Amino acid sequence: MKDFRIPAFWQALLVIVCAYLIFDNAFPPVMPKSLMIEFMIITIIGVLLYFSFDDQRWDKFKAPIRAVLRDDKKWAIRWVFLIGIPALVGYIYNKTYNLTTLENPIRAEVLAQTEAQKAEEIYQQAVQAGSQTYFKNCFYCHGDLLDGDGPLAAGFNPLPANFQDVGTIAQLQEAFLFWRITTGGPGLPKEGTPWNSAMPVWHEMLNEKEVWQAITFLYDYVGQVPRIWDQKVSKAVTGMTDKIQSQRAKMTGKEIYQFRCAACHGNKGKGDGPAAEFLYPKPRDFTMGTFKYKTSLGDKPARDEDLFKTIKHGLNGTSMPGWETLLSDEQIKSLIPVLKGFDILGTWVAEGEDEEDEEDEEDEGEDDDDDDDDDEAESKDDEADDDSDAAESKDDKADVESNEAGSKDDAADDDDDDEADDDSDKAESKDDKADDEEADAADDDNDEAESEDDAADDDDDDEADDDSDKAESKDDKADVESNEAGSKDDEADDDDDDEADDEADDEADDDSDAAEDAADEDSDKAEDAADDDSDKAESKDDEADDDDEADDDSDEADDDSDAAGPKDDEACEDSDKAESKDDKADVESNEAGPKDDAADDDSDKAESKDDEADDDDEADDDSDEAEDDDDSDEADDDDADDEEADDEADNDSDEEDEKADENGQKPTNFITIKDIEPITGQIPYSADSIAKGKIAFEKTCQQCHGQTGRGNITSGKRLTDDWEYRIWPRDLTKPWTWRISNIPGNDENSQQQTIRQIYTRLSIGIPGTPMPAHRSTSKGDTDPVSLEDRWHIANYVYSLRKNNIQPGKSTVIKALSVKGALPTTVEDTAWDNAPGTTLRLVPNIIKEKRLFTPLANAITTRVLYNEREIAFLLEINDRTDSRPGEPVATQIEDENLKMHSDAFAIQFPKAGAFKTTPIVEKPLYRHGDTAHPTTIWYWNAGRIEPKVAPKSLIFDGKGPNKPLEPRQEDNTLTATGKWQHGRWRVLMKLPRKSRGKSGDLSFTDGQFIPISFANWDGNNGEIGSKHTLTSWYWLLLPPQIDYNKLYGMPLGIGFLTFLLGIILVHNQRRREPESKL
Repeated sequence: MKDFRIPAFWQALLVIVCAYLIFDNAFPPVMPKSLMIEFMIITIIGVLLYFSFDDQRWDKFKAPIRAVLRDDKKWAIRWVFLIGIPALVGYIYNKTYNLTTLENPIRAEVLAQTEAQKAEEIYQQAVQAGSQTYFKNCFYCHGDLLDGDGPLAAGFNPLPANFQDVGTIAQLQEAFLFWRITTGGPGLPKEGTPWNSAMPVWHEMLNEKEVWQAITFLYDYVGQVPRIWDQKVSKAVTGMTDKIQSQRAKMTGKEIYQFRCAACHGNKGKGDGPAAEFLYPKPRDFTMGTFKYKTSLGDKPARDEDLFKTIKHGLNGTSMPGWETLLSDEQIKSLIPVLKGFDILGTWVAEGEDEEDEEDEEDEGEDDDDDDDDDEAESKDDEADDDSDAAESKDDKADVESNEAGSKDDAADDDDDDEADDDSDKAESKDDKADDEEADAADDDNDEAESEDDAADDDDDDEADDDSDKAESKDDKADVESNEAGSKDDEADDDDDDEADDEADDEADDDSDAAEDAADEDSDKAEDAADDDSDKAESKDDEADDDDEADDDSDEADDDSDAAGPKDDEACEDSDKAESKDDKADVESNEAGPKDDAADDDSDKAESKDDEADDDDEADDDSDEAEDDDDSDEADDDDADDEEADDEADNDSDEEDEKADENGQKPTNFITIKDIEPITGQIPYSADSIAKGKIAFEKTCQQCHGQTGRGNITSGKRLTDDWEYRIWPRDLTKPWTWRISNIPGNDENSQQQTIRQIYTRLSIGIPGTPMPAHRSTSKGDTDPVSLEDRWHIANYVYSLRKNNIQPGKSTVIKALSVKGALPTTVEDTAWDNAPGTTLRLVPNIIKEKRLFTPLANAITTRVLYNEREIAFLLEINDRTDSRPGEPVATQIEDENLKMHSDAFAIQFPKAGAFKTTPIVEKPLYRHGDTAHPTTIWYWNAGRIEPKVAPKSLIFDGKGPNKPLEPRQEDNTLTATGKWQHGRWRVLMKLPRKSRGKSGDLSFTDGQFIPISFANWDGNNGEIGSKHTLTSWYWLLLPPQIDYNKLYGMPLGIGFLTFLLGIILVHNQRRREPESKL
């Protein structure tokens, strides 16, 4: 074993296998196949270099190979390699498919299942996996709705395919889609114009299974059936599709959300769906209840109309599409409570009484309904009290039910007391004075009528209190403070009683439950006998003694008879009714006066038993004092009825919450905001208003939006939103990129609507972002920006659009001919005469390494030429001067990205690499290919620290998989650039006629020349293949007009024709006399 060694050949093979496993598994996300091949080639070369460095080691390495090739005993192994290796290479690099017989293996597996449930499970798993693939790779172009209108679609010509159109995939076999996806644009024949297609070669990034899953998802999402020649199979697939679509047609609310929205916003509304990772801006996180674009007042939540509008029409310049083509208005409305339900901050839940009256009414709507029910029940009880026997029977029944519910209610009462105390404090503070005065008056009358009864009760109460104090040692502290506080009970409740009472109640209730049940039964029997002779007032007193729920809730209030206000909002808010009941009880008590002595004797016996239970029962401590005043007893009765109703409502609510929690949402009656931000005092759009707006803008907005409104931060602050995502100020010179504020059109109505939208954004701000409200959100505070200035700023912001050219539909860039020398600087006024053409930029998502979150979205170009040279001026709005070492750019540099230098490029095909007739033919627009090479003009902005000067180079491109070849000795390209106020302006100039053996084209008058552009935003971490670019457009140098040819030739030909006519006539006339002879 000591001499065991792995042979050199197998060592090398082991190193290569381990390297493959590391590359394939240790670097998430999955490494692209092209990069994997590159790394493995480097690894193999390194291994071979290692073993070949030493002759002895190299001989050991070759020994097994020589043995297989030479040893006669290893002929079988030799033939395996001779046949297997070529077959493997052919399978990997020349795998072919017969599109006429190729079938979707997933669909075949589903149809082969005999169990419907198993078939559906396989199908849904494939669709879900395909959805993940689509939203991570395809939706940037083809869109969330699969309608070919993704966030990057506008930058491509032609536009991406619309899968919703019945003329696309519904007319195709799945095998055809498999071929188009795997081979991409380069796989198209010449007639298919592959140079125009941005379709990546997906077999380089996706495996075969992922492609079939994506295809299955496409057909499922759009509800279409592929073209299938087998009628039996086609019928089965159609039946499955029809069944699924009929189910989806009935979807509302959460079902729609999960099917349509969760891919971006996540299953729980956190904005973390599978597509979210590579989106900018990020999808909305609904859990915070914050929506950027709203019209509600100040800091109030968004109105339902705002949410409806966003869902229906989408947000321009983002991945949020408008759903009006797929969802009805009712379906969109059903999504609104779903979005509100994701909120975890209570944004959409009605506030308490300390909020606005409107919110109070909504918040307490259910409680008010309960109050009405309680009042009706109490009024019926009062009428029934006229009959003493009937009242006593009801009292007995209530006592038994109270005793049974007591043990359950005690635990709930602690929580209820806290909520009741908090909610009722403000109401009680207003009612206490009225309660005190009316209660005192009632007490005076009642005391005179029941002086003898009170004396007896007081003695019994003192004994009960002494015993109760021992069992309720923790409660006594709070009670004593409450008694001393008197009418100030409410303030003490908030500060001291809540915490002390909660702890004491829990301990006392646990100890007293058992004794309470037994004592209550004996007490009930004794009270039945005593209550036969008791007046109606005394029967209410006895009921208060046994009613544990009322006693638990009135711990603090009942210690002081003057502070008779109960803890529940209902009794406190209706003090007049309580007093009227007290008055009635007093009258009845006076009439029953002569019978009080006898009743008291029997009552004392019952109370003596109660006192034993009261040693462990904190409630009796309060109920004994409640006997001193009938008005307090009446309030306690109200408390008991109210608590029973509250408990039932709470139980129902708990059941609903538990049921809702299973689905991740609560069935809450969310508030609806009706108030809208006022739009008043609009100032007409005029030069004077624009001038005033510019002054106000520079004072208020310049630090974020820059002096010219291009969004270049001058404050040096790195801005983030409430979710800690990097955020950039809006470029106000590009209205076509605004989310909702720009109303398309140049007419006056569109202008006025847009200005009002700008004013609204300025007044409200954009919640969740650094964009603040510029109108006061609190009454009485001064507006940060006055109403007049806000209108002036809105007019000024609207005027900034004239400083930019909006992308159009034209694909032709027209150059302008000039006489004399071409400009040598970007500031030359000659550029003002050149027509500008703005083209959309899109990130490279075609080839690894890809870019998904670009910041630059458009480039404007102007072209001038003379007889010898041609010059291009490139203009790109760039918020940062991205030259490493530049102070402001360095200060706001993204901590997650490395800054590189800004750069620009123009690409042309080589001479002979394109055709315009009889059919158009161009190179692939990412560096062409071997048969169609390209020339690339490149300019780099350089660095400030360490100092690196800007540089210009010419590259030769021969395809996306081959590195660019720089021309180190070619100095024909002259280039310069300047960044100022959020914009790069770069000049590139070159001779019109090609020189040397470069193969470059010559810029000929009247010729359509393919042209494309590229940009690297260094502050966005763009370098190498990570950059933005355009597809092919046409450059046209209009032919020079030769007026001699234009007018001389027609005149000359006309005159010559005229002479020929004269000669012909003359000759004919000379022959006429001869013919007559």
